[in-house]
Amino acid sequence: MSGNTDVLMKTKIFLVKICIWILFSIITGISCAAWYVTGGNITQFYNRGDSLQFYTEKIVNNLQNISFENEKFIIQGDTAQIVFDSLNKNNQWNYLKTDLYNMNCDSITAQIVFYDRTWQNVGEQELNLMEGENLYQLNGESFSKVVFCFENEQGKEFSINKFEISTDKMKDDEKLPAVSVLFSIICMIITGILYWLKIRYGRKGNYKWGRGLQSIYILVGNEIWRKLRNVPEKMRNFISIFLFSVMFIFLSFINVYGLFFKKMTHAYTMFVLIGCMLLIAGLNIRKPLKYRNWNNLLVISWIVLWVLTCISDFIVTKKSAYFSFYGYFILFPTGFLFFVWNNQENREKMLWQLLKALEITFVLCVVYCLMFRPETDGYRYKGFYTNPNPFGLYMAVMIGVFLCEIDYYIKCKEVKILKILPYAIGLTTAFFFLKKTQSTTATLAILCGALCWGIEKILKRHMKKTMIAVMCFVICYIPVSMGLQWGITNISEAIGTQIVYPVDYEYASVRDLDDLTGTIHVYAAEREDMSQTSQRIRQKLLNSNSINGLFSGRLYHYSTYLSQMNLFGHTKRATVYGSNINSAHNGVLAYAHMYGVYIIVPYIMMFVGYFSRAVRYCKSAENRNYYACLPLIIYVVFFLENMMDNVDIPFHWIVWFVFILLGGFLFSMREEEKV
Repeated sequence: MSGNTDVLMKTKIFLVKICIWILFSIITGISCAAWYVTGGNITQFYNRGDSLQFYTEKIVNNLQNISFENEKFIIQGDTAQIVFDSLNKNNQWNYLKTDLYNMNCDSITAQIVFYDRTWQNVGEQELNLMEGENLYQLNGESFSKVVFCFENEQGKEFSINKFEISTDKMKDDEKLPAVSVLFSIICMIITGILYWLKIRYGRKGNYKWGRGLQSIYILVGNEIWRKLRNVPEKMRNFISIFLFSVMFIFLSFINVYGLFFKKMTHAYTMFVLIGCMLLIAGLNIRKPLKYRNWNNLLVISWIVLWVLTCISDFIVTKKSAYFSFYGYFILFPTGFLFFVWNNQENREKMLWQLLKALEITFVLCVVYCLMFRPETDGYRYKGFYTNPNPFGLYMAVMIGVFLCEIDYYIKCKEVKILKILPYAIGLTTAFFFLKKTQSTTATLAILCGALCWGIEKILKRHMKKTMIAVMCFVICYIPVSMGLQWGITNISEAIGTQIVYPVDYEYASVRDLDDLTGTIHVYAAEREDMSQTSQRIRQKLLNSNSINGLFSGRLYHYSTYLSQMNLFGHTKRATVYGSNINSAHNGVLAYAHMYGVYIIVPYIMMFVGYFSRAVRYCKSAENRNYYACLPLIIYVVFFLENMMDNVDIPFHWIVWFVFILLGGFLFSMREEEKV
């Protein structure tokens, strides 16, 4: 048996090394190819000068006397205009590249008028727009805005793939894919030879990862233990739950009022959050700390990831406070909390503290929503946030928490309905609010997480007990949802307690996705049933005609961030649609852009290691009834959301804290305690 285990372990290690080798080679190959083909440099591999692209979903919002139907622009009047006003600063834009198709004529004459930031005319130029890709040299002065004017072109039709303006002549990058493959193969050969030489002639030994960090943790932790060793157990648990709750409530507060992203207040918010984590860690040291076995993919990739962010911070100064020093905060205070957690005899005790804090926060959230945040007709519900999407993500996390609380009682010898009922009500409440947000990504993410939960129940043959839990949910759903609907409609209005935030975004509850280009028609005045959540998902998956629309226009964000990759990262976010406040809408791209392209390797491997150990814990915890599926469900929710919206912003979201804390919980398992 031991021999089979050793073979399996060696096979896993071999596969991990192969994945890292391939990832590293692909990243190196693409980077070198971009550098070679476009004449890039170490600060920007893909060098095309400053450029700005306008895709269809951005253009349709700036039309005058031009209709947009079935992906076609139709000129309706004798005088028509398309306005491009998304630039934030003047620039000497010298070239325009158009990509038109579906034209019902040979050409369309357009008078282009250039404006500066104050809408002062700085030049004009006449162009004949033709089908296909065409490059035009512009003769305007430095400008910020462009207006395409069409005179006497009524009835002409065309479709736009994209418009792009740039400072330099756009280079031919059609050979980039082939060159990337060539460089990737060369890199694989070179690194393969170097690794063989290391194996053949290098020193052999079992390096213990994280040993230096653990020494620091032990030095600090044992000193804290001496000071707090006499604190009663009940008080430790009470204060820990209280501090977790304070963290989650504080996170919601700073997000609502934008304090996290303000330079003047960011340091204070970090002080509160780090202070809470250190206090929680200190209160959970019940005996002298000892070294743990951290020789696994999750921990190794976690250490490498945050060391690389520290290196990037040292070389490239981040202009925004909330991008700086995260590596140090994660490796030391956060890592210290993980180490203390791994040293617990009863590791599920801190897990229980975390869940109780989440449940307490959830109850307070529901009361707050009923008392102060009414639903607005025709708009998606935002709850205690300013945006429905993070509120939906929070509800997805709470659905996972309540599923695992129910799971605990399903695995008991006897199902106690009265014990399940409170969590069934909580599950119903979270599900109700998730539907109200109509958050597509959060809904799909928790559906995948719930699917994992259901499959685990089928495999472990808990169907009878699971059906009892499902019936509790069904019975609770109608009265709970009706009560909540009445509450968010009437309570705050009746007692006059509505709270409106300084920045309160309104998102229409009905969105018709006519095509996959991302075109959105908003009907804010109509009140629709909340089944629109599933309707929006079906529309996106079935009724769209382009990949970009399926991703709600995110492809331009992706391409912009990819085109600006470099070795050590940037001082701030990429400029998208003329603004550097737009996120990458993808965690991998966000980290690679901010901290350097090679951070992709440990970042992806960290997720691989997390998933592997979450599945392993789900199996190993089966006989102990300790929330076996929770790390796996939270992983699925966070991973899927992070691929579509960059939620991996350290210390920012509740979901990030839950995800990262459960990752630390998985750093070491009982069977690995021998070091």
